[in-house]
Amino acid sequence: MSASQAGRRGFDPRLPLNNFIGIPALIINSLENIIDLNIKFLKINRQSIVFVILSITFFLSCSPKIEKNEETIRFEARNFYLKGKKSLQADSLMHAEKYFHQALQINPFFAPAYEGLGLIATQKGDYKNAKKLFNNALALDVNWIPAEIGLMQIKVKRKEYEEAIRESEKINKKLQSNGYAAKVREQLAEKVAYWKEIALKELEYTVVYKLGDWESVADIAAKDTITRAEFTAAFTDVFSEQIYQIVPQKSITAEDLPDSLTYYQQITTAMKYGILEPYPDDLFRPQHIVKRAEIALIINNFLKLINKSITDSKMQCRISDINFQSPIYKSICRIVNAGLMRCSKESAFYPDKSVSGYDALQILLRLQNYIKPAS
Repeated sequence: MSASQAGRRGFDPRLPLNNFIGIPALIINSLENIIDLNIKFLKINRQSIVFVILSITFFLSCSPKIEKNEETIRFEARNFYLKGKKSLQADSLMHAEKYFHQALQINPFFAPAYEGLGLIATQKGDYKNAKKLFNNALALDVNWIPAEIGLMQIKVKRKEYEEAIRESEKINKKLQSNGYAAKVREQLAEKVAYWKEIALKELEYTVVYKLGDWESVADIAAKDTITRAEFTAAFTDVFSEQIYQIVPQKSITAEDLPDSLTYYQQITTAMKYGILEPYPDDLFRPQHIVKRAEIALIINNFLKLINKSITDSKMQCRISDINFQSPIYKSICRIVNAGLMRCSKESAFYPDKSVSGYDALQILLRLQNYIKPAS
């Protein structure tokens, strides 16, 4: 049958069969190929073609659909995610992105895949999109800590070092209470420590530069907690100019301060000029972890000695975790009102809480700016 004859009869074999609405594309394409090859040899009328198509469609519709259970979906999505992370380690961003998208095709609610895409965006410098992707991951799984580490990484890249350090402390607390296996928890903690160290090193340079190139300052910058000796040494070095203008007090000694002690000179100077004293039992306890209340009292005493008063007329301070009748209440309130130390949103001062080296240096920076003569 020629094309013109077929056209006159109402059927043109050159017309694509996908004009038939509702016929699966796969079947249509296959039949078109058959017709193109065999139309000259097979006399197929329209009714025959429609009958074949409907028969195959009916057969497919009756075939049982294989549905994947949740465990299979999770396994396959995780498999693509791991392939993506492996590609990332090999610096193959294109392959990594493909794998992460494949994971989302299998499971659109798979949080790790969004975290993986966030890492790619971070490497490309698209921090805005990276932040969005990390937040998407956390919206799907609030306990997916790698996404929180990703947000911390963005802060470091943007030179928001202080926020990055605060973020690291939150993540570490979360790791302690999370259900991660010990090995995984250790690996995540190492990543947090890595980005925290970068932030601290950058801050260390800035802080040391501002406070002065003191060994005692550099020594405590990256420490999670600092001792009474370490804080006293940094304080005495940074404010040595002001301290030596104070009238010396009577000589004070402590039984646990041998000459060989690190920072012996700074500690004895601080005691000589009345910045602080030994405990009532005549021990200085140099290795004692310094607490926030103790730092506040040292600063308050120092300001009195250099005649830098803090006005009490604006004593709007309300500290929820220190008794109003406590002898340290007013002193700490003065320090808080001056902006030298801060309370939490719940007005808690946490007097018995230790401070990191970074936090201590920030307090010293604020104090340095506070006593600086007005220009």
